[in-house]
Amino acid sequence: MPPNNQSLSLAPESGVKAHHQSTATRAAGQFPDHRFFNWLPGGKAFKAAYATAVPSSWEGRCPFDHYLRQLKVDMHVSAIDLHRIPRQGPLIVVANHPYGGLDGLMLGAIIARARTDFKLLANRYLSAIAAVGDAIIPVDVLGGRTAMRFNMRSLRQAVDWLRSGGCLGVFPAGEVSRFRPVELSVVDQTWGSHVAALLRRSKASVVPVYFPGRNSTLFTMASMLHPFLGTLLLPRELLRCRGRAFRAIVGQARPWSRLATMGSDADVMRHLRHQTYFLSQRLRSSGLPSEILACGKHRASTSREIMHPIPKRRLQEEIQSLPPVQKLTQQECFGVYYAKAVQAPLIVREIGRLPQYCKLFGPVSISRDYQKISRELI
Repeated sequence: MPPNNQSLSLAPESGVKAHHQSTATRAAGQFPDHRFFNWLPGGKAFKAAYATAVPSSWEGRCPFDHYLRQLKVDMHVSAIDLHRIPRQGPLIVVANHPYGGLDGLMLGAIIARARTDFKLLANRYLSAIAAVGDAIIPVDVLGGRTAMRFNMRSLRQAVDWLRSGGCLGVFPAGEVSRFRPVELSVVDQTWGSHVAALLRRSKASVVPVYFPGRNSTLFTMASMLHPFLGTLLLPRELLRCRGRAFRAIVGQARPWSRLATMGSDADVMRHLRHQTYFLSQRLRSSGLPSEILACGKHRASTSREIMHPIPKRRLQEEIQSLPPVQKLTQQECFGVYYAKAVQAPLIVREIGRLPQYCKLFGPVSISRDYQKISRELI
C-alpha cells in the first residue's frame, strides 16, 4: 500500500497508553501480552508468521497482500467487483466476519486495490502486525476499565478520517461469526449501531463485502460452550487457512441519502446486514467451479492479482491495425473481424476478463496461463 498522505496523528490520552504501541514496536511485529499468546493454540506459530518485517522488495505494495502470501492464501475477487468501490469521497466498507483474522487481511487487501486513503476499524491486536499498524484504527473488543474511553476516542478518529474524504473498512458485528440459534447457522450477531452513527455524522457512502465460509467445527462448539473459549482458538483458526483459496463478493455502493430514509440506526444496520448476506446468492448463481464455491477446500498455488480492464482506446487501435481482408462484415453499429491471438493480444486478455468467461472458467487472474486463454478463445 502506498504511503498514506492523509493519515491522522492523534496522540493517545494518558489513561489509555497501555493500549497503544509505538511505531517502532509495531514495525518490529511485537505483540502485546506476548506471554498470553505463547500458550494459546497456534499462538507461537501465529506470532512467528506475523512478526516478520515486510521485505524491502515489497516497498510501495500492499502489506496486507504480503501477509496473505505468507499464509499462501489465494484470494479471488473479480475486477468487476473491485470497480464497485468508489475511488474517492468518504466511504465505509462493511463486511461480515466469518474468520476473525483472515477476513481482516483480505478486506485490507481488497480496499487497497481501489483506494490508498483507507484505514480499518479493527481489533487492536491487528495493529501490532508489522507494517499494517498505520492502516488500523484500533478498538478494544475485550473490554475493561479503559475500553470505553479508548473506543470512543477511536470512533472520533474514524469520524475525522471519513470527513476528510477517507475510506474506512469495518466489521459491524464487532466479533467473529458464531452459531446463531435464531438463524440455525454460523453467522454474524446483530450489527452494532455505531457504524450507522459513523454514517450519519460523516454522510459517507457504503459498500458491502461478503466473505463466504466459517471457522472449524471445533471453534463453533467451543464458542457455544463459552464465547471466550472460541476467542482462544482464533490464532489456530487463522493458521488453518494456510494454503487455501477464498472468495470475496463486493456489492453496489449505497449513498447515505438513500440510507437516511430507512429509519433508526438499528433499521439501517439490519438493512446493511441483510444486503451483505444477500450477496451470497451471487455465488450460487455464478456457475463457478465447486472448489471455489467451497471457499478454501483446495490447496492454493500462489496469491494472484486480478486483471484490470484494458483502455477502450487501445482495443480500438488493435482492431484498426488488422488487415482489411480480416473484416468479415460491417453493419451500422458494429463490425465482425477474425484474428489470431498474436494479432490481438489485448482483445484476448479483455475477453478473458469478461463475466461471460468468468462464469465458465472462474475468476481470471494475471497468474493464469495466458497461452491457455488464447487457445480457448481464438
